[in-house]
Amino acid sequence: MVTCNPVDAQDNLSGFPGLVAIDKLPAGHTIQKVEIIKHSTGSPDLDTALLIALFDKAKPVHPDDNLLRNWSYTPWASITFTTQQGSYKLNLFLGGLGMLTLPDERKGAVLFDLTNR
Repeated sequence: MVTCNPVDAQDNLSGFPGLVAIDKLPAGHTIQKVEIIKHSTGSPDLDTALLIALFDKAKPVHPDDNLLRNWSYTPWASITFTTQQGSYKLNLFLGGLGMLTLPDERKGAVLFDLTNR
């Protein structure tokens, strides 16, 4: 089950207002029915197997983390997928940052480890 907590400092982020702190992400093996739309023609290939592998190494990013204030990479892909908990939307940026919309429509930040993929 994915859990998250509201954070008072989240409104200080100009680029990503309203984020919540995600305590636990969906496990890669629970991901089903994946749809991937790539945004950049020069971006690396992304498929369901890679997405699952990326989730297994992903870490939530706290909404007041400086990483979010300084992020400047371009969009890589928009992804929708389901698990038993519901439907998720993920906007993935080059460099590994993801904005994950949870089944209850709250959003949180996730950092994917793109090394050794």
